[in-house]
Order: sequence, then C-alpha cells, then structure tokens
Amino acid sequence: MEHLIEKASEVIDLTYKVLSLEKTDRRDNEQVQVRAAIGAALSEYMKPTHIGKAMGKDRTTVIHYNKQHDGNLKTWKGYAEKYDVAKDVAKMNMHYATINYKIKLIDSRIDEYYSRISELELEKLNLL
Repeated sequence: MEHLIEKASEVIDLTYKVLSLEKTDRRDNEQVQVRAAIGAALSEYMKPTHIGKAMGKDRTTVIHYNKQHDGNLKTWKGYAEKYDVAKDVAKMNMHYATINYKIKLIDSRIDEYYSRISELELEKLNLL
C-alpha cells in the first residue's frame, strides 16, 4: 500500500505543477479547490484513509471532499477545470499502479494456497 500512497503523492505534486500552482496550506478558493479536486480524483483508486495520508489530511476531510464533489462541479467556479486536470493526472499515474498492487495481492494469496496445499498433502501422507 505504501507504493500506492507514494504514487498518490506524485499525483498531488504533478497536479499542482500542471496547474502552475504552488502547493500551500492556505484556505483561499484556488488552494481549497485543488485539494478537493485531487481528493475526489484519487477516490477512484484508493480509500480515504490512504488518500488522506498522501495529502497530509485526515480521512474525514477526504470524505467531505467526496460528499461535496457533485455540487462543486455544478456551482463552484473553477473547480471543474481543476478536477479535470486532477482526474487525468490520477488516471495516468494510478491506473496501472492499482492494477499491479491487486496482482501482487492475488499472487500472495496464490502462494499461501500452494503452501496450504503442500501442508495438507503431507498431512494426508502421514495419515496413510
């Protein structure tokens, strides 16, 4: 999971770079919009806890970003453009990273099953 959190951090930095904005903790509209857009964009790939860790925010903040997302798209001037950038950057950077993470999890489970099969076969031989 750490690899995905690192990839999410890259998405955050790259989104700011593409938008030509400096990443700050200020609460002006532009900064809040970018943070909310990134949180919403990453939500397709990760859980709020992990997004929050990458963003340096609490998971509840990410949940709030997601609850407000549809309304922000419709009514918050400038948000939709920032979200489009964040969504594209997230897709380019997170899509294959999440697939590879899932493959590693499945491979790990397969290894566990093979190990269990070997144990059961030994047990079966001992019973005979």
